[in-house]
Amino acid sequence: MKPWGMIGRKRLKTVHVCFSCAWLGGALGLLLLQLVPSPASGDELYAFNACKKILDDWVIIPAAFGCLGTGVLYGAFTKWGFFQFKWVTAKWIGTVGSILFGASFLGRWVNGLEETSRLERSLAVLTSADYLTTNSLVSWFTGVQVTTLVVLVVLSVFRPWGRTDSAAGVSGRWWTFGRQGATGQDKP
Repeated sequence: MKPWGMIGRKRLKTVHVCFSCAWLGGALGLLLLQLVPSPASGDELYAFNACKKILDDWVIIPAAFGCLGTGVLYGAFTKWGFFQFKWVTAKWIGTVGSILFGASFLGRWVNGLEETSRLERSLAVLTSADYLTTNSLVSWFTGVQVTTLVVLVVLSVFRPWGRTDSAAGVSGRWWTFGRQGATGQDKP
């Protein structure tokens, strides 16, 4: 497939950056809600946990999949490819890893906190070892998630390292889609 022109790339970049901002902003919002001092009532505890769930369901998850989708378009229709550059490969690993960890663990933990506080509606929940452990896991791993997302942004800005060894000397492999050779020029 022919790479997109300048206008198409700029539009794609704009959408990708908007999704990235939403994902990082949602994760920061979730982290800030985790740092809120102890609530005064069971209803207040439920409100905090409901806000976390809303952020996760309506901001973080759609933004993460938006980043993944625009990343696929970047790989298919721009010179960056999927695995031609080490920093792009690192971004793929970080993005897919963050989505998988969020779906497998963080999302379930956030949903569990919301469900427990919704059903109990009392501060007695704060004495439950299960609730406190889950809340602590959400705090720590949301911090890890935010750090990972910041590293992905830094990789996008600084683009360190260069081409992968296989992309630098071999053309026509599946990961380059046969578009570019060792010189980086489009093939006819």
